[in-house]
Amino acid sequence: NPGRFGGIFCSHVIEHMGYEDALALLESCHGSLKPGGVLLVVTPNPQDLAVIAEIFWLDPTHVRPYPKLLLKTMLEAVGFRIKLEKQFLGTWRMVGRRNLPGYLFRRILLGKYFGKPNTLLLATKESHST
Repeated sequence: NPGRFGGIFCSHVIEHMGYEDALALLESCHGSLKPGGVLLVVTPNPQDLAVIAEIFWLDPTHVRPYPKLLLKTMLEAVGFRIKLEKQFLGTWRMVGRRNLPGYLFRRILLGKYFGKPNTLLLATKESHST
C-alpha cells in the first residue's frame, strides 16, 4: 500500500537478490513508506575478510554481496536520505568466551577487514514540504 508504513526492517534479505530485483525492492519500500518513514537495511559486510572469503558463500541462496557504498548509492537513487551507516559485529555471544583472544588478535591485526560481519544502513523517506 502506498505511503502506509512508518518503518520497514529488512534484515539479511537483499543479498538474496540480483541488482535489478534489489533496486525494485528498495523502490517498493520507498513507495510503501509515509513521508518521514524509515528503512533499516542489514546485510553481510563484504569488506570483512571472513565474510567474503567464506561465510557469505556458505548460504547457497545468496546471489551477491552488497558493499556499503553500493547500497548507499542504490538507496539514494530511489529517493532515500541516509541517516546512519555502520558496520558491526552483532553481539559478543557470536564470538564466544573461548574465541575472544583469537578474535581480538585478528581484529587488531586486520582492523576494518575483520570482526564486523554486518552492514547496517538507516535511511528516511523525506517529508514533502508544500
